[in-house]
Amino acid sequence: MNLNPPTLPALRFGEYIFTVDSITGHGAAEATLAVRRAERGGVASRRIPSGTVSRPALTSFALELLDLAEQMIHPGAYRESAELEATSSHPIAQRRRREATQRYFRLVDRLPVLQLAQKVVETCDDHVIKTLLLLLAHADTHGTLPVNAKLELSPVLAPTKGAAH
Repeated sequence: MNLNPPTLPALRFGEYIFTVDSITGHGAAEATLAVRRAERGGVASRRIPSGTVSRPALTSFALELLDLAEQMIHPGAYRESAELEATSSHPIAQRRRREATQRYFRLVDRLPVLQLAQKVVETCDDHVIKTLLLLLAHADTHGTLPVNAKLELSPVLAPTKGAAH
């Protein structure tokens, strides 16, 4: 019995399938998630009761999964050294885990920048997008931007009572 097979992302975990059943469109505030049993052929069965998830919660979960995936080593990565593949205390594995954790926390700290960038990309015209692309390509290639922007803050003094302007 196949009830509305999911067309959105799905991930199989053993005998269960984690699915995104609905989202109200681009810019939606929530998505409906479900857990289903996998039937023969990997087809998802009826839903096990679930609920909705907000964008921040889903983003946080996705970043945590990314961090976890970054810590994992592909089984064939060290074919020649079974000893290295069997231990996670090896310096290479420790370095990769440390780097993945640093990337994760850097992304979490910069999430407001990513969200603003997404909003700008979704709403600005093509000229702005092309300019941003050039700036990002330069920053990616050279590690700096081709322009400097400075923001100077100075106190604004309120006029005192009776002062002449």
